[in-house]
Amino acid sequence: MAMKKKFGFRLAAILTAATLFSGAVPAYRAAAQEDAAQETDAKDLLSIVYETISYREYLDAHKGAAYPEGQIRIEGGAYQSADAGFTSKSGYEGFSGNVALTAEEGEICWEVDVLDAGFYQIKLDYFPMEGKGNTIERELRINGELPFDGAQSLEFSRVWKNDTAVRSDARGNHIRPSQVEERVWREGWCKDSSGYEADAYYFYFEKGKNTISLTSTKEPMAIGAITLTKQPQ
Repeated sequence: MAMKKKFGFRLAAILTAATLFSGAVPAYRAAAQEDAAQETDAKDLLSIVYETISYREYLDAHKGAAYPEGQIRIEGGAYQSADAGFTSKSGYEGFSGNVALTAEEGEICWEVDVLDAGFYQIKLDYFPMEGKGNTIERELRINGELPFDGAQSLEFSRVWKNDTAVRSDARGNHIRPSQVEERVWREGWCKDSSGYEADAYYFYFEKGKNTISLTSTKEPMAIGAITLTKQPQ
């Protein structure tokens, strides 16, 4: 009888250990799978970074392309698709036409019909909507692809003015007045935010249907129109 009890205790101990061990294996595998997933995400991010060419390489890749004289205007509110939080409104802040109201996160896409293939510069009629007071930033894609590395960080500035008149202290030193944002419609060119390239970027478009996508990376803004044209010199 004592032998049976000892055997029963040993069997119970073995089964308990086996249960604990079997529970540990999936946890180990889950951790390994999580590490592998993170490594894959890191590789995907690196591939995006290294596969993106420079602006000069982009121009060279389309060497010999035309610079059409005409211009193509797309109404901001006539977008093809947009993420949640994006909407359109006619006559927003006095702008004539249908305007796209873009949030600080998400993507919006327009379709553009290009008659003459070639290089175009891109101008936006935009209105800085109320946000955190930072410079507006967008990433631009042509036909779903980032054309070159500079297109991932396009900046559109806000306008600031003095909130009060310039005053002086008892010693005659000027006191810097506080600033307040003046939200007005502006024209902004898609250009190098670092200032290395003096002119607005040139973007190559094939003849026929193309798409232009803007991904919000910082701050909301209204877009009245997008124009493919040449920047005045």
